[in-house]
Amino acid sequence: MKSDSPDSHEKIIQGLIQTGNFDKIMPYCQRTNYSPDFIKILRNMVPMNPEAAVGFAKMITNREGGNIPKASIDSVV
Repeated sequence: MKSDSPDSHEKIIQGLIQTGNFDKIMPYCQRTNYSPDFIKILRNMVPMNPEAAVGFAKMITNREGGNIPKASIDSVV
């Protein structure tokens, strides 16, 4: 697996979620120019830390150039 493949990015993001390093997800994505599946990330975060998931959701919707399609709450939880 190449280090710049989507699978490797997803594994790194999953590792950040599992270790509670939610604040490092966006900087990693920006640094590597990776566009993750934000719904998938939020679905993984909600059971572990609902407050962090809310903060992450606010961060991705308020970011500069945040041209993110809106999702219903039902698609996340």
